[in-house]
Amino acid sequence: MRATSSWKQVLPGELVLAWRKAFTAAEHEFEVVHIPSEGVTEAQLERVAEIQQELEDTWAGRRGLASGLPSPAVGRGWGSW
Repeated sequence: MRATSSWKQVLPGELVLAWRKAFTAAEHEFEVVHIPSEGVTEAQLERVAEIQQELEDTWAGRRGLASGLPSPAVGRGWGSW
């Protein structure tokens, strides 16, 4: 799974998140890049939860090709802001 999206500007009200995973058995890396000055909306929180679940579903049960180790769970994801 290799996808990259990037933006050169952040519009007012936008929440900007980053996710990385170096290889199947690597930890998921989550970063909150930008939080809107007015705070995070309920709709944004719901979408973040959906994305985290999509990641969990995508990686659940996968094992590293070389190591055979399982992919770690998503855990708290972006939930620590």
